[in-house]
Amino acid sequence: MDETPPDKAGTGHERNPLAELPPQELLKHHQRKLRSIALHQGMDGVQAYKARFPEAATLRIHSAPVAYKPKPAGYSTAIVELVSRWFDDADALGSTNRSDVEALNKLLGTAYNPANHFSKPLPASLLRKLAALFAERGAALDIRHVSSLSQVRKTVRSVRAGDRTGAVPMGKWGSRDGDTLIVNGHHFAIERHNGHECIRLSVDGSRLRLRLDALTELLSLTGLAPDSSPQDTAACSIGELAPGPDPSTLSAPIADSLPKTWPHLEQADLSSPGDAPPVRVKDGLAARIDRLATLNSPANEAADRPEGPDPLALI
Repeated sequence: MDETPPDKAGTGHERNPLAELPPQELLKHHQRKLRSIALHQGMDGVQAYKARFPEAATLRIHSAPVAYKPKPAGYSTAIVELVSRWFDDADALGSTNRSDVEALNKLLGTAYNPANHFSKPLPASLLRKLAALFAERGAALDIRHVSSLSQVRKTVRSVRAGDRTGAVPMGKWGSRDGDTLIVNGHHFAIERHNGHECIRLSVDGSRLRLRLDALTELLSLTGLAPDSSPQDTAACSIGELAPGPDPSTLSAPIADSLPKTWPHLEQADLSSPGDAPPVRVKDGLAARIDRLATLNSPANEAADRPEGPDPLALI
């Protein structure tokens, strides 16, 4: 005779493993079961489960089933071939959406509405295939903003007409397609902020703006941008070198900046190497004023004056 004690959720003759689960784990178990039952058995199955397990009665089910007819085999291939013809044949590109949908229905045995089928969103997998086709043609398709075949046709027209700003190489590191910057297959929307074109980057969970001209200037220093020579002008706002000091002015200013409490530097030779005699450092503001007075004395001015008559007197 089985002497196993009865469980509250069991039959009284067998042990229920669910009774040993912690409350939170038991709740997750009921949620998983109800999702599966709602999908395969509908609301009748949900009600039967809740009647069997009263602790699941408070859980609610929300589902939105979608009924659709999948695309027939060969649909993606037919669309890629059609867009490829748009690149190669002006007549194919100039046809109407209606006539292309009618030809597609005849090819695949489908019944798509010629009035609006090319205005409906394409599957993500097909968009990626079309983007790869554009890349093979030396162009770019921004699948973030292009989602229908009608928009794809407009982009092909723009490429063939040559009025696009896109697919312009920006050196070895990327290219630009209109308002999109493409770097190693990653697409960045170009926006204007405070009069400058910028892109946004995610850094440590934050979205930061990066000026496009600053990025181009920085990469030009590495040789990756088209102009790899750094600009030696005031317009270069990153990476410019600070002008070097005049060596002839180094000795006196450096010596004068030394604290008076450093007497051991009194006799220091701070002059540049060579035959010039060492300069003795004097202390205090009064000593420096004395030197300036000596340099500006009439005797020094007379020594610096060139010989001969004053050129201004001859005017």
